[in-house]
Amino acid sequence: MLFSEIIGHNYLKNKLIDTVRNNRISHTLMFYGLEGSENLSMAIAYAQYISCTNKQTVANDTDLIGDSCGECASCKKYQHLAHPDLNFIFPVANTKEHNVKPISAMFLNHWREILMTNNGYLSDTEWYEKIGIENKQGRIGVDDASEINRIAFQTPYESKFNIIIIWMVEKLYHAAAPKLLKILEEPPENTLFFLVSQDLDQILNTILSRTQLIKLYRHPDADMRKYIKRYFDISEQKLDYVVNMAEGNYKNVFSLLQNNDIADFQFTNFRELMLASYGNNFLKIKDKVNFLSSIGREKLKDFLNYGLRVIRLSLIYEVGNQKLLRATKSEFDFVSKFSKFVNSKNAAAISDELTLALKHIERNGNAKIILMDLSLKMVMIFAAAKKQ
Repeated sequence: MLFSEIIGHNYLKNKLIDTVRNNRISHTLMFYGLEGSENLSMAIAYAQYISCTNKQTVANDTDLIGDSCGECASCKKYQHLAHPDLNFIFPVANTKEHNVKPISAMFLNHWREILMTNNGYLSDTEWYEKIGIENKQGRIGVDDASEINRIAFQTPYESKFNIIIIWMVEKLYHAAAPKLLKILEEPPENTLFFLVSQDLDQILNTILSRTQLIKLYRHPDADMRKYIKRYFDISEQKLDYVVNMAEGNYKNVFSLLQNNDIADFQFTNFRELMLASYGNNFLKIKDKVNFLSSIGREKLKDFLNYGLRVIRLSLIYEVGNQKLLRATKSEFDFVSKFSKFVNSKNAAAISDELTLALKHIERNGNAKIILMDLSLKMVMIFAAAKKQ
């Protein structure tokens, strides 16, 4: 992957290029960005640039001070994510195919396929679906930690450096962490660690303190507009809609342009659950809870995160900042009515309940019990709002 193939972040790209030119490559980096960011792509592009044997001083993007050539033997292997000195570690779990001590190496073909298909953008939900563990929590376990230590002391085959990219390092199992502390603090001379994260709060401080942070921010709307116009032939009306709804997340652009059904699914089901709770319709609540508890843990987490988004939209609408709303027409219509009962007095309480439910789902709690508890608490909150 070339730097020029990644949208935005040119200042950061140039800083990374400069570290190579001046022989100031850090041995342990943390590429941090929210879900949908280019954190993984940036780590791979940096690894490719380091390994490139014909580094360019002029790039396809005129704002860059250089890039990989894309033509040398090393770059061609990187294009297929198959360079012998490029190693990936990521969350896994037992599957039908690999049901005994699974490690990342067992899933490399799936990993390469989904990364190349998704242009470097990947969520944990998409990855878990790819390997068939939608209802399980993937993790980087003790066996992968041992594998990291083994790889780190290998002599590089072709390049100067042996590069280990650890994706979703926040999924590192607590028992595996002690195995990595020493090697992350004092890596072998020819080994580089690129850690990739979407949530720094979930990473152990003992891990985080051993890294140099590379932070990727959301794209400004002006940049989003420029890149979407460059790569997609769409009308100005459609462009305005996509830029507004993507919220600086370029990964969202693909689903918005493909009219993905996921957003409709989340909106419809959240709306129905809230209406049932508001109307004290316990039979409807029961049916909705039974259905939602069957969709899979990762999809349920996405659903609850969507609920938090709707609460935020309702609060923005309630305080009179409708121009700031990034919502579809259906969402706007719903929020305009929903905001009468979700306001500055109870928005925090509702958000707290959704966040608590999300936390319990992440910890493998019983989905039916968690969702029913959430719904009954919504009934109580809405009942209080009706009396005001």
